[in-house]
Amino acid sequence: APWDEVDVLPELEVFARLWAHERRVRVASIDVSRNDLPRRLRLERTPALLFFRGDEPASAAPRDFSAVASRDALMEHVLEHTSIKGLERPVDTEQLRELVGALPRLAADAQRLLQENERLSAELDKA
Repeated sequence: APWDEVDVLPELEVFARLWAHERRVRVASIDVSRNDLPRRLRLERTPALLFFRGDEPASAAPRDFSAVASRDALMEHVLEHTSIKGLERPVDTEQLRELVGALPRLAADAQRLLQENERLSAELDKA
C-alpha cells in the first residue's frame, strides 16, 4: 500500500484532528497486537484503512482505503463515499500556515521575475 512509503501514524493523526470537530465522522485506530478483530474484516495486512458508512448495517463489509496514496486523497475518498449529506472537507489549518509562511518567499520570487522581465524587455527594445 502507498501508506507503507510514509510514516502512517502522523498522517492519520493529522487526518483525525481535522475531523475531530465533525460529530458525524469518527476516526479510530485499533492496535491489532492488543485487540482481536472480527474475521469479517478479512484484513490481509496492516496497516489497513477501513471506511464504514453509518447508513449500512454493522455486518456490511467496510470499504478498504489502504491503497489511497495521501491524506488529501483519503479526504476526497471519505467525501466521495460518505452517506452524510452536506459533509464538507475540514479546513487544514496546518496546511494553511505552511502556505501563508511561503507567501513572503513567493512574493520575493515574483518581484525578481518582474525585474528580470523588465531588464530583458529593455534589452529587446535597444536591439
